[in-house]
Amino acid sequence: MRTLAAFALLATAALAACLGSAERPTASSPSRDSMTPTVLAAPTSLGDHAPDLGGGPDMTPRPDLTGLVDCWGRALCDPTSMICIKYLTGHVGDPGPARAAPSCYAPNDGCPNGVFDCACIQADPTLSLYCQGTCVDNKNGTFTCYEKQPGQ
Repeated sequence: MRTLAAFALLATAALAACLGSAERPTASSPSRDSMTPTVLAAPTSLGDHAPDLGGGPDMTPRPDLTGLVDCWGRALCDPTSMICIKYLTGHVGDPGPARAAPSCYAPNDGCPNGVFDCACIQADPTLSLYCQGTCVDNKNGTFTCYEKQPGQ
């Protein structure tokens, strides 16, 4: 029984110490027993207390881009099934403006022997529409097609 009484006395003393360290009302602040609510001014700056809205690190796995062709910063093409072409309205000496933004195109019937080259582009009924002039293999997986022959 004495142990229980000693424990109760110790717990009461600890609780009193905790409550005693709390901020006490001053003459300029209202009493906690007062029924008048205290209105606090909103901070003008969050300073070091600004919340971190950045969240955690992005743990999404990055896609594997190995083997893909950068199509002039406009698209990524899979060279096993697509051709990256930039169509220009003029000819090699005077390229003219682009007919459309560079993009990846899949040949309608594939390419002979699975080789994507200028011969494949110019043989394809759709891809060749604006590649009647010169086709240039840029040797990096991209092609530039000109609508006209030089001198036209």
